[in-house]
Amino acid sequence: MNSGLPSPGRIDGYGFKNSDLLTRGRAVFALVVRFTVLPDHLEAFDALVSDTLAQIALHEPGTLVYLNHQRDDHPHERVFYECYQNEEAFEAHEAQAHTIRFLHERSQHLAGPPDVWRLESLDGLIRGEPRAR
Repeated sequence: MNSGLPSPGRIDGYGFKNSDLLTRGRAVFALVVRFTVLPDHLEAFDALVSDTLAQIALHEPGTLVYLNHQRDDHPHERVFYECYQNEEAFEAHEAQAHTIRFLHERSQHLAGPPDVWRLESLDGLIRGEPRAR
C-alpha cells in the first residue's frame, strides 16, 4: 500500500547528520518519523509522547516544531514532524534526559523500528517568518 510518503531509511534513533535545511540563511534540521504502535499500547505510547513533549517545551529553545499526528486511515500510526533551529539543537534534544527516556521506552510499544525521513526545505514559514532555500 502506498502511504504517500517517500521510501524511508530505517535507522535506530534518529542519527542524521549535515541537513541542508535553511532558516534565516542558516541550516536547520527537520525530520518526519513514523511509528507503528501495537494496538494494546496506544494509550501508553501517547502518554509517553505527551510527557516528552512537556519537557521539550520547557527545556529545548532550539526545537522550533515538534508535532505528533495520527493518520485517519492508520489509527495505530503516529507521525512526528520535528524541526530544530540547527543540527546542534537537534543534538541537544537527543542528549536530554527526557529524550533518552523516550528512546529507551518507546520500543516496548512499537510493532517495529520507526521509519525516518530527513527533509530538505524549499521554502515556507516558521513562526510567521518566510523561509527560503
